[in-house]
Amino acid sequence: MNRSLSIILLIAALALLGACSSSRKGSGHVDIGGLEKEAYTVPEMVRGLNARAGDWESVRIPVSVSLKSSVSMKLSGTLSMVRDREILLSLRFFGFEVAAARISDDSIQAYAKQPSKLYVSESVSDLLGGFPVNVGNLQSVILGQIFMAGSRDLDIGRCTVAFRPEDYTVTPPAPRKGISYSFTAVTADNLLRTLSVNHTGGASGSVEYTYDSATPERGLPGQIEVQGTMNKRKVELGLTLNTGKTEWDRAENRKFTIPSGCRKVKASALLKLLSSGN
Repeated sequence: MNRSLSIILLIAALALLGACSSSRKGSGHVDIGGLEKEAYTVPEMVRGLNARAGDWESVRIPVSVSLKSSVSMKLSGTLSMVRDREILLSLRFFGFEVAAARISDDSIQAYAKQPSKLYVSESVSDLLGGFPVNVGNLQSVILGQIFMAGSRDLDIGRCTVAFRPEDYTVTPPAPRKGISYSFTAVTADNLLRTLSVNHTGGASGSVEYTYDSATPERGLPGQIEVQGTMNKRKVELGLTLNTGKTEWDRAENRKFTIPSGCRKVKASALLKLLSSGN
């Protein structure tokens, strides 16, 4: 293993954090004959898509993370979430924990144990260049849901909606100048297919999340592919979720603690290491 192992956790975290004006606005009607032979409004379909996960409080998911840019690497681990409160990610190599992260509304903490003991502790806002997301939004990225950045509720009336018989796109209002993002779902199964994020200020770049087409348990996708650029650096990775072993409403009692002896570094320094592949 080389030094790239020390940054795999941060890249996994960036994948979770994350960038169109349409021809028509409002609800509209679209025939989703793949489900039932009747017309649905897009707001109804969005509500149905977001409701697949049910009224959950916590979830624990076995995952694997594959880094594909600059270096090739795959780690397994566990992703745990407490609804609207925190995301915990622990990654292992040959059964030993090598990195972990905790994301809350206001901060992200991450560390790597091997081969160098490093850690990052920054505000989510600083890490994302001012993108105003909350932890519930980040959980929605993982669950394949449509959301409005910075809000716990989706006001579809404030979004721009474009629809065709095969798919529909929802574009929430821009949270700030230079930032835009949109969701596209396929009407046949009413599941999210892509989330596109564009950021022209600060941490400039564009990232697209692509969700697999398999029918998931409670809407949880089995695979999320992330491709794009951040500050002119290529980001390409895959997140595989073992939906068959997902445990819903299992409390995660683990306390997140930075190991002793870790050296604090800035996220920008880790991204520089990623671009060099060293």
